[in-house]
Amino acid sequence: MMDQKKTTWVEKVLKKPHVIISFLALFVMAGMFGYNKIHRNLFPNSNYPEVALVIVEPGSSAKTMASNIAVPVEEELYALDQIRRAYSTTIDEVTVIRAEFEYTKDIDTAVNDVTNSLSKIRAKLPKDIKEPQIIKITEATAPVLVVAMSPKEGSSLSLEDIRDLASGEIKHRLLKTNGVANVDIFGGYEKELQIIVDKNKLDALHLSLGQVIATIQKNDSEYAVGFVSNEEHRYLLKSQGKRDKVDALKKLPVTADIKLSDVAKVYFGHYENNAAYFGNGKEAIALSIQRSITADVIKTIDKVETIMDDFKAKYPNVDFEVSDTQKETIEQSTMNMFDSLRDAIIMSTIVVFLFLASFRQILVVLVTIPLVYASTIALMWLVGIDFNVVTLTAIILALGLLLDDTVVVMENIERHYRELRKDIHAAVFDGTKEIMFADFSGTVTTMIALSPMLFVGGYPQTVFAPLVGTLLLALISSYVISIIAVPLLSLHILAIQNPLLLKVEDGFHRVIGTANDYIQGFFANMVRAITASKPLGFVSIIVLIALFVTSVKLVMPTVGQELMPPMDTGGVNINITTDANLPIEKSEALMTKVNKIISEQGELLRISGSIGSEAGVLSIGSGSGIDHLKIVATYVDRYKRKEDIWQISKALREAISKLENVKYLDVTPYGATALASIRATVDAKLSSSDIDLLQDAGAKVEKALAHTKGVVSTSTT
Repeated sequence: MMDQKKTTWVEKVLKKPHVIISFLALFVMAGMFGYNKIHRNLFPNSNYPEVALVIVEPGSSAKTMASNIAVPVEEELYALDQIRRAYSTTIDEVTVIRAEFEYTKDIDTAVNDVTNSLSKIRAKLPKDIKEPQIIKITEATAPVLVVAMSPKEGSSLSLEDIRDLASGEIKHRLLKTNGVANVDIFGGYEKELQIIVDKNKLDALHLSLGQVIATIQKNDSEYAVGFVSNEEHRYLLKSQGKRDKVDALKKLPVTADIKLSDVAKVYFGHYENNAAYFGNGKEAIALSIQRSITADVIKTIDKVETIMDDFKAKYPNVDFEVSDTQKETIEQSTMNMFDSLRDAIIMSTIVVFLFLASFRQILVVLVTIPLVYASTIALMWLVGIDFNVVTLTAIILALGLLLDDTVVVMENIERHYRELRKDIHAAVFDGTKEIMFADFSGTVTTMIALSPMLFVGGYPQTVFAPLVGTLLLALISSYVISIIAVPLLSLHILAIQNPLLLKVEDGFHRVIGTANDYIQGFFANMVRAITASKPLGFVSIIVLIALFVTSVKLVMPTVGQELMPPMDTGGVNINITTDANLPIEKSEALMTKVNKIISEQGELLRISGSIGSEAGVLSIGSGSGIDHLKIVATYVDRYKRKEDIWQISKALREAISKLENVKYLDVTPYGATALASIRATVDAKLSSSDIDLLQDAGAKVEKALAHTKGVVSTSTT
């Protein structure tokens, strides 16, 4: 009865190795399965909840839309709970109003609030606006892949034909692909019903343009006139009707005896562009593919690339080129992090061996490391944590913690086995039982110390919550493995009594013991000397204080402080604002020159350039009119080029700023921060009821910023 009372649960578990092996096998399998299933991203989602309103008013100028639509809607949005800011971008016929909320605001609640606010002021807005689009802006809004479609050299196809092809069969098939949420088509050349009214014929028949427009709108609401341009002898009316409405539109009676075709040319086609796209240096039509919020980036891209290969074979006279993708950056960062993990394991194993001087103990360590990581990955998959730079960093940091648990338990078992001369079973049982609660208290203390970082709030929480969450899961796995797997492994591995192995271990132990004794003696003598002499102790304290003050006052200001560690992903974002009223042909010529400069700075993988924007398209485009150019250039990785991305950015900034018609220029490395909405080091917002005073104040602030040390570019919107 006494023996039965002394039996602990540790002994009971260790006496059933098949239970432990089954438990470990379950987590190893779950870890392998989870490794393939876990989503891979560059950063955790750190963007504020944001909702976009897209409002279209046919025929309205940008200034009219801003005053009659954008300003009233923004004022109403600012009344919403937890809103950070509301801002808008307006071009002719289209305004995009964005509402950005605090992190604590649920995105679906934000959408409902914006919808309700719009309903409250809908009666005050112009009557002829189309039904507003309300769009969630999330981490899935940015395209995971942009494909540039263009006719091959020698092909008879035009960009109008390419646009038709992209908008039809290709888009429809992509939308049916699992993981694809939306496909935006961008680049101009969109066909519409064109009604070219002959002014001379109107005058001869004593008709006005207003009569023609009224006739079109009265007969069918589908014929909403979108735009009127006044040339010398004709008017262009754009209608939202489709190709099959051409004949019906021609027969519309303007008067009892006059049909529309008597005073106008009606056809379905392209007239002029309000946007353009350049993919890898060539004018093209862009397919901007967005993933669903729950889809994995890499797997979605792989599916789309497979479909694109099918279309390449089906349409040999069309070029399909990837002009922008998230795939390589994510895969490269993930691969680099796993390479770092591999190196960390090797170096840690060597360091542990130098202190343990035991091949058998190192073997236990080498077996437990993959067990702990497999268990951690399994738990990450179960709780929904993705692989990204932050969580993979946590996995690397966790290596020291898991080695600590393993070494502490194993060393105590070794002490009972070698120094106390117990048999291997007693040494394992007693050693584990003796240390397990001390080990548990250390693990819990570390977890408690880390836990507050889960609730710091704001942007830091979006970064540190995945980091700390991963560390906590690794700590749990490490402790469980250390009290279950380590004793079981020690029971068999430490019992190995090979004479040659023991002799080699004893030799290593003597050498390492001598080195440890020397190091311990050095520090012990130093402490004794300082504590024995008051003047020496006083000097030591003064030196430490001086080093601290030097670090705070001199070193930290010199080194600087960053929100996130800078990352050279090879990507550069370039935003250009041209002189006002520049025709799109001039913007296209400028884009060609900029592409040439970009290609001269180093070996390029791809380049994606947008001019202007299209109604309802938020995933691609400059977000403004044809006086705005947005370019994303991706260079080869850092190991294949001489200059880093900051040197390239500086060279681009200097070269592009010298080009004609460049008014504002912003060149920034892409992918260096988790927060996409951080646009600048300093982001100043000015508000005024007087637009003239506001513009004057903005110019003064920009001038002051431009003369600030360290500022490389400034711009106003």
